[in-house]
Amino acid sequence: LTGSPVRFSASGTAAAADSVIITTQPSATTASGAAFAQQPVVQLVDQFGNAVAQAGVDIVVTIESQPGGGTLVGTATVATNASGIADFVASGLGISGAAGVYTLRFTPAGPLKVAISANITIP
Repeated sequence: LTGSPVRFSASGTAAAADSVIITTQPSATTASGAAFAQQPVVQLVDQFGNAVAQAGVDIVVTIESQPGGGTLVGTATVATNASGIADFVASGLGISGAAGVYTLRFTPAGPLKVAISANITIP
């Protein structure tokens, strides 16, 4: 064919942020009152699961489920960076409470869907 090979290029762009996902789970086991050895990291994503680069979206952490009386320690709100990532590494986040299994809820500002952590056990 004349003009062969035909070349083209395409690039994709993520849609608007739809939810947050946990890319690094907090430690599966922790002592009461101690900061998690592995701090959580979350990412904004669009409805198709593509990373969304958007700075300044506050992610608030709360306890989703617990055996009773637990509270968070450390900084419970972190804003996303220019890549749409909220990294809780410097937050000192942890749980103070009775022995048992806990989960955390990560709630982004605005009408975005939340993420729930895997189980965290205080022995």
